Amino acid sequence: QGVQELRVGSEFRNSHRVREFVRGAARECNLGDEAVADLALAVTEVFNNAVEHAHRFEADRQIIVRVHPRPEAIQVDIVDEGPGFAPDEASLRAPATPTQRGLGLFLARQLVDRISFTRGPGTTVHLLKTAC
Repeated sequence: QGVQELRVGSEFRNSHRVREFVRGAARECNLGDEAVADLALAVTEVFNNAVEHAHRFEADRQIIVRVHPRPEAIQVDIVDEGPGFAPDEASLRAPATPTQRGLGLFLARQLVDRISFTRGPGTTVHLLKTAC
């Protein structure tokens, strides 16, 4: 099982393709159903953040999703072409007032075992999920 890669346009409508790509890879790594669902939701949140915040809804930009299978775990990298992003602690905490906005990174952090960021050109968000 080597690294797998999916390149998609920066549009919300591609989130379904991204989710299915990640689900398939996660199942091959022997992650349980709950772990697969958690990872798929975390990836969707990060993907949608890239569409909205990194690319500002510019559909001609690309987002790359790479899956790195490991025994009983998987790492997913979401790479955007945006100006770069360095999250602070505030962006990883729950918002002070409950709204539907501003929960993306907070939710992703709750759903995976580790989240980290690399600035590049663009930003790469690394998500690690182990088997439940």
